[in-house]
Amino acid sequence: MLRAFPDTNLRIVDNLGSHTELQYLYLKSVMSSDSQVEDNLLEGVDHADLSRLQERYVALLSQFDPQSVYSFLLDHSDYRLEECLSITKEKGIVDATAYLLERAGDFHGALELLLEDLHSKLLHFSSSLQEANESSDVSATAQDVVKCLDVATSLCCRTSASVDSTESEGLWFTLLDSFVVPQRNTRKEINRHYRRVPEHLLKMQSFLTELIMDGVLKRMMGEVSFPAILGKIVKDHGKDEFGEFRYTICGMLETYRFEETTLHTAYLTLESDIFRAFEVREVLLIPM
Repeated sequence: MLRAFPDTNLRIVDNLGSHTELQYLYLKSVMSSDSQVEDNLLEGVDHADLSRLQERYVALLSQFDPQSVYSFLLDHSDYRLEECLSITKEKGIVDATAYLLERAGDFHGALELLLEDLHSKLLHFSSSLQEANESSDVSATAQDVVKCLDVATSLCCRTSASVDSTESEGLWFTLLDSFVVPQRNTRKEINRHYRRVPEHLLKMQSFLTELIMDGVLKRMMGEVSFPAILGKIVKDHGKDEFGEFRYTICGMLETYRFEETTLHTAYLTLESDIFRAFEVREVLLIPM
């Protein structure tokens, strides 16, 4: 029926009136289909009506499933930015709001918002390490941090493709500092308890190191040159103990060496293939 009467979508939603849960379930069945099915269901819908449908669904998602708003906004683009931005701000959905700010061109505002949320989640994780005995609570807060970091690194990756290298590096270095600073503070706390270091501090230090290496630097090295990253660390943190950055720098060097070896192997393979191609060409050109 929806394929035959595509313009009925908006009328059905309007006729449901104040039954917001029914509106949500109906639009979810349309918007949550795979892309081809969704395109078929919405084929022939006026662009203005499609915008209203997507904006209405964002509002309903914000109420019934706020964690899915970010992914929906990523996969769709017919909604009006200002309308959806007002919804996500009102509901306090940080990742979705940051993405909309990014689309509006406010890259620094988007990253700042995510870093505030990230700082709050790191504090929550630190508290859970100290107070919670149940590993499930610690694991849940750790996942929250990792998810927020993934949103932030994705923002930096997308932005790197649309701004100059200086602005791109500025965003990446701001993100890196948001982990290096708490790592340094944690190290200071560990040094104060040199005789008997609390277990939660060791776990926090290990978690931060893992986030810096696997969460930030591995993705950063695809967007920012290795010398620029190393220069940043030496310039801003040269007075710190080398031990704080030993694993970070060694990990970067290992990654750089692996990439260099891969490129060298690819070059040798290509060179060999070209040589064989010339040999075959010479054989084919020899007159019989």
